[in-house]
Amino acid sequence: MYYFVKVPTLPNEVSHQSGAVEIVEYAVKENSRVERGQTIAIVENWWARMALKSAGSGYVSKTFFAPHAFVRINDPFAVVV
Repeated sequence: MYYFVKVPTLPNEVSHQSGAVEIVEYAVKENSRVERGQTIAIVENWWARMALKSAGSGYVSKTFFAPHAFVRINDPFAVVV
């Protein structure tokens, strides 16, 4: 079983007209174990810095973007198996 970790739709208070966030850093490396609620990546836009967390336990099998890349809202940036 696997799932894609996506950039969620952001509240109006912190969303930006570009519809994207920058990946500041990954808190875990590929092939690392994560638990539900554990931070996978730190992202930011003009208004906020946010921690994107795991929805379930597993291993981060792949990250799709390098740090400092811009990722659009609702696009996947990692896979957890």
